Amino acid sequence: MRSFLMILLVLLSFQWARGQQSAEEPKVGEILVMGPYYGMEYEHVHFPKLNLILKRGGIGNWTSLRGTKVFVKEKYQNSDGEFFAVLERTDGRPFLKVIPSVTTSFKQALESGELRSL
Repeated sequence: MRSFLMILLVLLSFQWARGQQSAEEPKVGEILVMGPYYGMEYEHVHFPKLNLILKRGGIGNWTSLRGTKVFVKEKYQNSDGEFFAVLERTDGRPFLKVIPSVTTSFKQALESGELRSL
């Protein structure tokens, strides 16, 4: 009985560790919601500079993005092991009228609240 409990405890700890690791890695097709930003703009969701958005005829209204549903189109990992994700809107419209997709530092965006999972 004691060995059975030890085996069960070891299996549960492996499952727990696996669940912790998957929260840091984006899944292609995963749907997320853009949360509020802090400061002047989003820090971990990488948009172009505001002057480039305005030159292309876009709108520099960051508050319009709050609550927008996005999905992970691609994911990649840099040499440091940090995961990045390419995001697109679920309704197919571009961000701020001119940007079809944006990249994000996935783990930092989730931790800061800029992105939330459904």
